Amino acid sequence: MAKNIGETSLAMMEASISPGACTADPRQWCKSEDIHSVSLTFHNTGMEVDYNKQPDTAFKYYVSCATLIFLCMAIVQGLMLPRRTGFIVGYGAGLVLFGSLSVISLAETFLGQRWCSNKVITFLARIAGMVTESLVARLGIASVSMATSLILAVVTITECDASERPESSNTTNTASGTGKCDFAPYYIFCSLMALTCCTVFLKVHFMLKFIFMLLAVTSYNLVLHLFDSQVFDYYDLHQYGTASFFMSTRLKGSIYLLVLLITLHILDRQTEHTSRLDFLWKTKFKVEHDEVETMGSLTKVLLENILPAHVAGHFLDSDRHNLGLYHESYSSVCVMFASIPNFKEFYHQNTINKQGLECLRLLNEIIAEFDMLLSKPKFSCVEKIKTIGSTYMAAAGLQPGKEENKVMNDDAEDYYNKPKNNPVDNSRSEHYINIMTEFALNMMNVLEGINRDSFNIFSLRIGINHGPVVAGVIGAQKPQYDIWGDTVNVASRMDSTGEMGKIHVPDKTALVLMNSGFNCTLRGDIKIKGKEHPIRTHFITPS
Repeated sequence: MAKNIGETSLAMMEASISPGACTADPRQWCKSEDIHSVSLTFHNTGMEVDYNKQPDTAFKYYVSCATLIFLCMAIVQGLMLPRRTGFIVGYGAGLVLFGSLSVISLAETFLGQRWCSNKVITFLARIAGMVTESLVARLGIASVSMATSLILAVVTITECDASERPESSNTTNTASGTGKCDFAPYYIFCSLMALTCCTVFLKVHFMLKFIFMLLAVTSYNLVLHLFDSQVFDYYDLHQYGTASFFMSTRLKGSIYLLVLLITLHILDRQTEHTSRLDFLWKTKFKVEHDEVETMGSLTKVLLENILPAHVAGHFLDSDRHNLGLYHESYSSVCVMFASIPNFKEFYHQNTINKQGLECLRLLNEIIAEFDMLLSKPKFSCVEKIKTIGSTYMAAAGLQPGKEENKVMNDDAEDYYNKPKNNPVDNSRSEHYINIMTEFALNMMNVLEGINRDSFNIFSLRIGINHGPVVAGVIGAQKPQYDIWGDTVNVASRMDSTGEMGKIHVPDKTALVLMNSGFNCTLRGDIKIKGKEHPIRTHFITPS
């Protein structure tokens, strides 16, 4: 039973989240039903807002990577290029900027360290938390970082003095590396590193990074071919003895930049697509998980309406490996059968009562009112077993952990005949008998109220008995919880041999009820089916 429920839940989730519908394969970018094929934004505006509201806990690592790349650029230009005023000012400001951003982003890592001020670190950590939660703050920091790296990659190229460049007439006689403008390739290398700096911000939308990189590549090409083309031409003359465009450093630099731009854009797009698919999977999984939980709750409610709560929990417990025959034994359970004998006379099939439908509607109202009594805290130990026609069967004391609750390994007859002198068990048994009798009396009062409203003269005939029983669930389809034993048979005979409007009990049950203050009237010895000798019985009369 529990296995079928679990398989149904998994099948629902697998049907709704198909691996074929969500994949990181670029060929599927134009086939997604939830994501726009060009911008990779969600068609659902609410989902797009939720995606952008996600905190980016890895943003501090993006800033750290960008800082590391910027340091590499500074080292390359500081060692290989002329260190002029523009270089010192630009990279000095850049180092301050990236250093500040790195300290703020990594402030949470330094919390609790003795060598730093806790107040300052706590303040910086609070700012880092705000940045992690705020999309606007993250976009602002990422934009400033990308723009700074991209600008400083080539800004120092204007510092190369044209008067110090080697002339074409003596270029071949100058040793390699002696001219002030022999460092043109390093500008291209720094430009490539600056482009790479853009792509480290993984959670920034790929279109924003593409715009920055496209503007940078365009600007770099203007520098290469228009504004400072002579720097690279003189370098070619110095190194190769020719400034032919088709073999020039400028052309190779443009090719490098274009290839890297396309490569990084494809990687950024795939990263964006994978990130959004991951969010989409999680969102769909959460929706399906909520639906499965709702279905599980409905299943549990339905199952608890069919089976007792503790039995339903047994079958719904996924940790159980042995879901075979469920059965428990109880040493003392109070069993009740309550029937409405004159309902058979009331039931007729004719056009007036819609072929008996109105009769069944009234019977359903009666049974439903009896069921409502079970919801009262006073009758929490009473469990409805079943209804058979117009007979209502219930038992008190079928709660695991309060009786033996173990499979009977001894002979059943020996088990029933074992003395039960435990005062706790006796007190509990008396409680169950009293509660069941009060429940029966309440059923009589409920039926009297229904009689007044419906102008009928229905009357209950009730039989009660107490003793050991065995409870269990039988059947694979439409499982039925039931109880068996001599106690159940005698309770049924008390009902069938009783009188309308009275509660019929055997002598041992009557003794308990009289000790509890109930009025009992001796009926005498009667012969019942299944018993060799007559048994003494009593009637309980309402006080």
